[in-house]
Amino acid sequence: MNNRINRVGLVRRKRKSGNYYVLRYRSSNNENYTYENIGYTSKYQAELAQAQKQSDLINGKFNIPSQNAEVISLQRLIDEYY
Repeated sequence: MNNRINRVGLVRRKRKSGNYYVLRYRSSNNENYTYENIGYTSKYQAELAQAQKQSDLINGKFNIPSQNAEVISLQRLIDEYY
């Protein structure tokens, strides 16, 4: 299982009525992309929604496991590797 959090991509879709934006991300337990239509026509608003979704994924709002770094003391590193 991949424990890293993937970034959220912003995709612009073109229609006759105008452009709209879609968020694209992949959860750690799913190999397929998830597309979420946010419906904004302003790139600025779409980027704000992208940042919010990325923040939610990083903070664990959607119960996606993330990789936790282990803090190792300098003395332990010296003992193990020298």
